[in-house]
Amino acid sequence: MGLEIEQHLQRNARILEKRQALYDGFLRNGLSELQKFYTCQKAEIMKILEEESLRLMKVVAEIQDKLTEICINTEVSDHPADEIQCCDSSCKDVHVTKDISPSTCRKSDYPADLNSVSFDESKALAQALQEKMEALMLFSQEQERYLLEKQRDLIVIEELQKNLSQVKDEKVKVLMELTKLKEQYLLLKGSAVKEGHDTGDSSKLIPGHDQQGMLKTMLKRTSLRHWMRKESNTIGHGSSDGNDHTVCKEHSVDVARLRVENAMLLEGVGTVEHLTSSVHRLHIVLLKAGQDFFWLYY
Repeated sequence: MGLEIEQHLQRNARILEKRQALYDGFLRNGLSELQKFYTCQKAEIMKILEEESLRLMKVVAEIQDKLTEICINTEVSDHPADEIQCCDSSCKDVHVTKDISPSTCRKSDYPADLNSVSFDESKALAQALQEKMEALMLFSQEQERYLLEKQRDLIVIEELQKNLSQVKDEKVKVLMELTKLKEQYLLLKGSAVKEGHDTGDSSKLIPGHDQQGMLKTMLKRTSLRHWMRKESNTIGHGSSDGNDHTVCKEHSVDVARLRVENAMLLEGVGTVEHLTSSVHRLHIVLLKAGQDFFWLYY
């Protein structure tokens, strides 16, 4: 029975060790994959930011070029009108012909067209800048979400490591209790074998018992010896014949021996019950640890 229990516990311990090794490998692989993913995402983010900054710089440069062109065009369109006005004022014969009026109308309408074109271009550029800003905002939100998920994964990994260490500690405690129970069982077995030959040296042969167990056994033995003496005295006084006296004495010795064996058997039954209860408790603890490990692993 003890060997089967020990083999069962060793089998469970090996299974737990294998699961622990698999779980450690899974955690290491997961952490390495997370680190690789983090480095790749960081490189991509930096690349995208550099590209967007270059695009923004190009857009700003284009806007500045457009503004300078608009300013130059407005200045060029303003100077011919002034020259025409000067020529008209200097001439003595003022004649407004049909050829001059359309040109002046075109020159007067040219800045308005330029202003409308520049307004449309500035509006389109503003819309493009707004779209770029919205894209950057979305990108920053995604980056924040990724960082939050990474922190949450780290917290989960720490909790799993704590639970794994607790399972390890419980496994070590269970194995220590099992070794102690095995030693106690072997000591009790050896003491039970040696008590049949020599009942007087039981205190020397059982060093593992505590004081309460020793006191109980001593009280049982003293009560048995007292009962044996009482039985022998009563039988010796009651019988007058020699043969009857020897027969009664042998009978009393047999009865006393049976009582001693009965007491030893009762004590062995008590120890076995204690061992079975402790083994049952250990089995429950192992099942609970296995269930916790299973839920954590899956």
